[in-house]
Amino acid sequence: MTDLVLDNICKEAMLKAKEEKSPFYYFIYFLYHCGVRQAELFQYNITTIDDEGYLIINPLKNNHVRKLKVKSNETALNLEILHHTANTPSINSKSLQRYLASNPEINALQIGNKSVNAHIFRHNYIKRLRTNNYTREEIALNMGYTNISTAEKYLNSKIETTTIGQQKLF
Repeated sequence: MTDLVLDNICKEAMLKAKEEKSPFYYFIYFLYHCGVRQAELFQYNITTIDDEGYLIINPLKNNHVRKLKVKSNETALNLEILHHTANTPSINSKSLQRYLASNPEINALQIGNKSVNAHIFRHNYIKRLRTNNYTREEIALNMGYTNISTAEKYLNSKIETTTIGQQKLF
């Protein structure tokens, strides 16, 4: 699968959630635009937009804090709604996975024999950085990685579709 096809699948999933006025839209927005981990969404690891206009993402793993330049006023509003929505009992990591699994195109994606679901957005984000001419070093820095090899794993991942994935629901 090409990076462009993957990006279109991810972008369409985000736009569909927005069109449906799904509360999951705000979570998918940050998955798509920032490449955050799913758990970072529910543990308030996306903390604030600082005075210089950078979104601060505190890592879950032993990575560096990420600072991403905010390019849209929509991001600040979505962050506020995200934090408010994350307190809703029916919206959690599992329900986000179920929502994404209901999208046949997302649900069919896999790397090797492993389905990726929400994590596919992180792969897509990193591949989009490459498309935008970021070097491996810049990608590693953008993602907060402590070494380049982690970024290379994402850049070299082979994403495929499977008809088996289209039948599985979480």
